[in-house]
Amino acid sequence: MRLIARWRYRPVHHFWQSHHARKPPRRRLGIRGWQCEVIDGYRHGAHHGGWKVVGNLRRNPEIGRLVYDQKMEPMTKVTDVEDLRHPGAEELLHTPDPARLAYNGRDGFPRVIPIGFWWNGTDIVVCTAPTAPKVKALGERPNVALTIDDIGPPAKALLVRGVARIEIVDGVAPEYLAAAGKSTSGEQFAAFEANVRALYKQMARITIAPKWARYFDFGAGRFPTFLRRLVDSTPG
Repeated sequence: MRLIARWRYRPVHHFWQSHHARKPPRRRLGIRGWQCEVIDGYRHGAHHGGWKVVGNLRRNPEIGRLVYDQKMEPMTKVTDVEDLRHPGAEELLHTPDPARLAYNGRDGFPRVIPIGFWWNGTDIVVCTAPTAPKVKALGERPNVALTIDDIGPPAKALLVRGVARIEIVDGVAPEYLAAAGKSTSGEQFAAFEANVRALYKQMARITIAPKWARYFDFGAGRFPTFLRRLVDSTPG
C-alpha cells in the first residue's frame, strides 16, 4: 500500500498520547507543533539523530477506524552496509547458488535453511508458501542473518544481518521467478514457471533489509578482524 502524507501545523501534542491515524508531532525532530496526517499508507519512517520513527498503519475493528502504531528504531549506518557495494559482494549477490538464511524458530531454537534469493539493489528477497513455518516465525522474530559464499579456492563469503518484512501477494511473486531465472532458462524455465503458477495461488514475499554486511575474500586478504589481528601478530 502506497504512503501518501501531508504535513500541517497543529498544536504540540505528546507523541504517547496519539494513537490514531496520524503521525505524532515531530518534537524529537526539532519541528515543534508539526505532525503528519497519514491519508493512505502502511509504513512511514522519519529520521533524527541516528534513530528513526517507524510507524505501521492498521485498522482496529474494535473502534472501526485506522490506528497508527509507532516505535523508535536505530538507523542503518552507511558504513555498516558499504561492503554490499564491493564488486566481489555484488558478484555473490547475483550468484545462482542458494543463500543460507538463519532465523529463530517459534520454539526458540535457531534455524538455518538454504533458499533461493533475489537481490533488487537494496534488499534481499526470498519467497515461499504463506503456510511455510518460517513465515509465522519471521512475523514474530524478524531479525535474521544470511550468508552467501563461494567455497573457492579462494574462499569468498558475504555475511548479512537484517530485518525481514513479509507481504502476502496473489499468484507468484516476480522475485521468485527472477531468482529461478538465474540458473534456469529456455524451455526448462517455461515449464518451471507453468508449474509454479499452477501450484501457488498466493506467495509470501520476504524482503530482508540489510542492517550490517561484511564481505570476505581470503585470496585477496580480506579477513575477519580477529583473524587479521592474529595474522599480523604472528612473527615471520
